[in-house]
Amino acid sequence: MDTLDRARRYLLPTARDGAPKQIHLSVYGWEDRLSSWVAGSTSICGRSVHDEGLDLDDAVTCPKCRALRDGYETVFAKENETPPVADRVAARKDPRYPSVLAEIRAFGWPAGNPMVPDGWADTLATHVMAAVRAAEEA
Repeated sequence: MDTLDRARRYLLPTARDGAPKQIHLSVYGWEDRLSSWVAGSTSICGRSVHDEGLDLDDAVTCPKCRALRDGYETVFAKENETPPVADRVAARKDPRYPSVLAEIRAFGWPAGNPMVPDGWADTLATHVMAAVRAAEEA
């Protein structure tokens, strides 16, 4: 896993359920606080699983996970797409941008902490506005 980009999330075949012993897919992401890759507690098909340290190239045997794989990978591939500079500049000049930014900053956890840290709120608002503008122009 040393070759994986820590800024991305991945579907990895590193989880098995109890019976039958099927290999599932789980979403893994790098966690800086733990200095390790961390998986969700369930596979993408919803089965409770645990990490058994499988190899990255182990074949997935769960039919539901295999069916869902393409949709997840499509979303993950788009997560790190950056709109062209001209589109980002236009998005920030759009009169709706301040409202989008304020809406993103308003989301918070029950303890009051923001869901999207301040520096990332600007980036997310820019990406959202660029996507809205692209959809409107299509």
